[in-house]
Amino acid sequence: MCIAIYNPASSDPISRERLHTCHNNNKDAMGMMWIEDGKIAMHKQLTDFTSFWDKYLQVKSTLGTNIVLHFRIGTHGANTLANCHPFYISDEMAFCHNGIISQCASHNDKRKRSDTRIFRDQILKQLPRRWYKNPAIQALLEHYLRGDKAIFMHRNETVWLYGQGIWEDKSWFSNSSFRQVVVYNKRSSGYNLGWDDAWDSQNWYKHHRHPATGQKLTTNQNLPKLGPVSEGWIIDNTIYCDNCFPVNSVHDLNDVTFLAVDGVCHACDRPIIIDLNIVYDEL
Repeated sequence: MCIAIYNPASSDPISRERLHTCHNNNKDAMGMMWIEDGKIAMHKQLTDFTSFWDKYLQVKSTLGTNIVLHFRIGTHGANTLANCHPFYISDEMAFCHNGIISQCASHNDKRKRSDTRIFRDQILKQLPRRWYKNPAIQALLEHYLRGDKAIFMHRNETVWLYGQGIWEDKSWFSNSSFRQVVVYNKRSSGYNLGWDDAWDSQNWYKHHRHPATGQKLTTNQNLPKLGPVSEGWIIDNTIYCDNCFPVNSVHDLNDVTFLAVDGVCHACDRPIIIDLNIVYDEL
């Protein structure tokens, strides 16, 4: 599901252990941006966390600037540097995003762009210059992102945070995947790996009901085999998690509805919990 991080100039460096946890839970790409000589500079890579960590420490220790970091799990588009966050919008503005922008989530994009990259190309780049000073456009963008998280950075070092994140040690994290939590199972694959490995279902279900049946669960009996995700789809009145989305059988995304309430995947029985921050805050 990705994680976006704002590390202000006034804060201490984020620990190697914490950033490594972010990487382990979001392994498809790493990127960061900062201000250098009045311009937005970026660094991106697909592998080798150690060299990424070294670059982060170099920027943090020598430039004294705000830094925005991003660790990606690919859900739409190829796992390439071209789809690695952050993204330039113009010569004065860049951003990164955490979530799935369903209006831009095309499985048939010939350029294999991610939903965020399509959003940048089709929406953000079409806005008037200095749109960020227009409260109406800001409100419309926030509504368009529908509860997702995003970080925008201007070359004058102004930073905008969209969505409800988590402040910890004077840095802002877009979700809880920076935390080490109890491992429940290791059966996951693909972009759900980080969430599944952090899923202590027995502990969570002691205090909650199954999102599909409403049944109160207090033991391991009938617990879902896989950990939760926060995105789902309804196709022909059937719910699928993003991992089981039947790409080859769906050609018209107008027939697909974005899941707006909690549910369970028809194919793998994986819980779909819209606000995963609630899960992790209560573990």
